[in-house]
Amino acid sequence: MKVPLFKKPERLTVSQFAEKNVVLQEGACRGQRFSYRNRPYFLDPSNSLGNDSSICRVVVVSPVQLGKTSMFLNYLFYTITYKPDNFLVILDSAKTAEKLMKVRIRPFLQTQVKLESLQKGVQTDYQKSASSTNISLSAGKSIVMGSARSASDLCSFTCRYLIADEVSRFPAFIDKEGDPVTLALQRTETYTHSMALFTSTPTTEDCTQTIPLRNYLQWQKGLLLS
Repeated sequence: MKVPLFKKPERLTVSQFAEKNVVLQEGACRGQRFSYRNRPYFLDPSNSLGNDSSICRVVVVSPVQLGKTSMFLNYLFYTITYKPDNFLVILDSAKTAEKLMKVRIRPFLQTQVKLESLQKGVQTDYQKSASSTNISLSAGKSIVMGSARSASDLCSFTCRYLIADEVSRFPAFIDKEGDPVTLALQRTETYTHSMALFTSTPTTEDCTQTIPLRNYLQWQKGLLLS
């Protein structure tokens, strides 16, 4: 008698996974597979995000409308498939966080991942809850949106994955608690292998206002020059 074996999911890089599984839902290429062919500059950052055994920080500084949000969404899909865990997304305001959840993240997961199967057995009206900043996944894991201007958002949720989007818009300090990047990074310290993605759209020569991220970029530049 043959014993059936469970086949493990094919292990791909983030870019390979996105090109194989993500279908575009808007724009002129609606219905087509996602491709990095027109976004080759995001190949290395995307694949680095999936390599959290040896990389724990990825910093992307770029002009507007180049696909930073798509890179993050592809990574979110990837982690849900291969290694789901708590995900904290920090933006410059609560309003921006709610909008991103409603307009981009929730529709993306509903279309690509079949969000219903990720819920913990709870039936949800996604239209009515579209302004929510939280999605509960299976096994007690969650995707939580937060504001860089709220200390409670940054200090109340332990996560393995952290996204800090448009850090150049973050305040230098909040509520006398400290710098928002440092506060958010502290939420990942309980994990042996965590990953943090920082993105920024520069408007000045000094494109980062937050002290830890600026120091990190200067340290990285020193390594490249040495």
